[in-house]
Amino acid sequence: MLLTTRGSMKHAAYFAAFFFMSLFLLGYYHSGDMEAYRAFYEASSTSSLVDLFSNGKNTLGASEPLSLFVLWLGSYLGFDLNIYLSLLNAVFLIIFYKLLSKYQTKKFYIALLLSNYYILVLLLSAHRLKIAFLFLFIFILYRGVPKISFAAMSVLSHFQMLIFYISWFSGGMKNNLKNTKISALKATGYLLVFVISLFFLVYFSEAIYNKALFALNASSGFYGAVKIGIVFLYALLLVNDRQRLLLSFLPFFVASLLLGSDRIIILFFFMWLFIALKDKVINRYYTFPFLVFFNIKSVFFLYAVFVFGDGFK
Repeated sequence: MLLTTRGSMKHAAYFAAFFFMSLFLLGYYHSGDMEAYRAFYEASSTSSLVDLFSNGKNTLGASEPLSLFVLWLGSYLGFDLNIYLSLLNAVFLIIFYKLLSKYQTKKFYIALLLSNYYILVLLLSAHRLKIAFLFLFIFILYRGVPKISFAAMSVLSHFQMLIFYISWFSGGMKNNLKNTKISALKATGYLLVFVISLFFLVYFSEAIYNKALFALNASSGFYGAVKIGIVFLYALLLVNDRQRLLLSFLPFFVASLLLGSDRIIILFFFMWLFIALKDKVINRYYTFPFLVFFNIKSVFFLYAVFVFGDGFK
């Protein structure tokens, strides 16, 4: 009981620290993507749920129902945008911390990952993708058949997660072909989620097509593939299951050729992280330079936030 109480107090302290840190940083982030999110948030405060998709399309160019609903809910309840996003960020970081702790990640490496460049991007700029990753983390942590529903929720929060799950399945293809036995209950759960996901994908097919077309037009093409390829080659040295990482990488590589690396490399980083956690190599000394590289990027990102109000300037 005492250990449980201490654990709860520790998580409460972490939650408070994450919340106020996020609130401080968001106070400086006022340009770029935040302008679009603020426009959506303000429009949502004076509109009903019926206007969710029109507001999302007009302000964010987005149609993902779940992330739009989560953001709309904060506006409907009357929360200030920065306070609401800070609450989401604190929940996101607590879940991420639990995920890292589950795989016995050392405190030093947890600190490096919590301040990772891509984590900062999710906290301060890519809020819809952050909601998608939040559901993904819960999917990995949760035990039981209903966990698959969180995978579907992540896709409905950001359609880009489809690429992640295609890569996930591709990476586990060898094991999937070996393990042909599956319980009837689990099979029913997977089938139900597949049918529901297929319905939403068909319903939002036009929106997905338009987003893909926009990304294709803005793609850096070959340069993007080279960029993610360099990251892959180094990441390949840092895991035991290189075959799985290679199979996982192939869909990312194709996607980067079509959509550009900036939209894909963040997904690949988390795929590498999950494989590294499962391989129990995240605490090894040779992962240190790889993680530090992204922490150096964090410094430049935060500098741009403080000076320009936008981490990508």
